[in-house]
Amino acid sequence: MKRADPQGTQDTQETQDTRPTNPTTRPRPSANTSNDFGDAVRKLGNWLVRILTFPVQIFTFLTNAPGSAIALGLGVLCFALLNIEGYWLAIPSDVTKVAFIPKPFLDDGGDFRNLSFAASDAAFWFAALISMVVQGVQAQMLREASIAKAKADYDAVAQYTVPEANPQAIDLAELRRQKYKKIGVRTARQRGVAILVVYALDTGIAFANFPLLGLPSSWDLVINVVWAILAVFGCELAINLFLDALSHTKENRKPKSEVV
Repeated sequence: MKRADPQGTQDTQETQDTRPTNPTTRPRPSANTSNDFGDAVRKLGNWLVRILTFPVQIFTFLTNAPGSAIALGLGVLCFALLNIEGYWLAIPSDVTKVAFIPKPFLDDGGDFRNLSFAASDAAFWFAALISMVVQGVQAQMLREASIAKAKADYDAVAQYTVPEANPQAIDLAELRRQKYKKIGVRTARQRGVAILVVYALDTGIAFANFPLLGLPSSWDLVINVVWAILAVFGCELAINLFLDALSHTKENRKPKSEVV
């Protein structure tokens, strides 16, 4: 039998680390702690960027669909009320009337809070009816027809031709031929006259509320001219822009097919 080597056992014991541990030694930070700190810094940076670029984000939203449709919809409402206000102020009444649309650079006491007072007057609703009819006619006139509709209107009448005049035909036949040739023209002329009358009425109301004579300065003249133009053309232009923005919004919402 072999006896254990005491010298070998002694050497093994000497090689063991018998140094006392330091109880004050702190554990090293883990990788998870560093990642959490980095995420917090990134989130804080993202929030700072959002706060600093908030005005730019609002401008971008309001100038692109669907934000542009919302902004222009509010513009339609504002200019429609401006036109209604003009007709309401022009209607003779025993009620003391006050403006309810605030107008920059023009001190006429316009305040949205006065709208509740105006709505309690029956003349206000009569003025609103007239204004809506007038602005509807103007918006329809300013709304440019699409190419497809213009082509359809042309194709609907392009097939009809008028025969040459027959010198031997009776006068009644010639009269009917001329009527056949000019069919539809009178309707178009009547529409043109109606549009001119509507614009003349709207312009007269606008300059009655924003007069050009007796003003203290040329600056007041410029302000009145600008507001008169907005009162006449503002609503219908806003309607057309709103409809265009609405069509762009619908196009953006359509799913785009992928090309394989």
